[in-house]
Amino acid sequence: MPDYVDDGAAARAESRWWRRLGSSFVSADSYGLVLLLVVTTYAISVSMTETRAASIVLTVQLATVWLTLRTSQARRLVRLVADVVLCLAAIGVVVSLFAHKPVTSWAGYSRSAACST
Repeated sequence: MPDYVDDGAAARAESRWWRRLGSSFVSADSYGLVLLLVVTTYAISVSMTETRAASIVLTVQLATVWLTLRTSQARRLVRLVADVVLCLAAIGVVVSLFAHKPVTSWAGYSRSAACST
């Protein structure tokens, strides 16, 4: 048995580690992309203050739930029901994105009247 250490083996093991990490973000049966979407959702929700931010966050959350169900290989019926609910939510996102109006009154009181008292 030789008494030397193969430096190339250590380098190959390290490159395999990065390769495995990289493939976990693109593989359909790995939670790497799900984790990336969760982090993206959090980053978007804390960094955006625009009125359309809720629609963007909800869109990323819909994609996260859909991908999580696919990755976890949930039962077909669960995925089918979730697909229907997610499609309805996506329609709601599109409607709210284009039909969003700023709130000018609340409970019959205008904003200026409520602030003047």
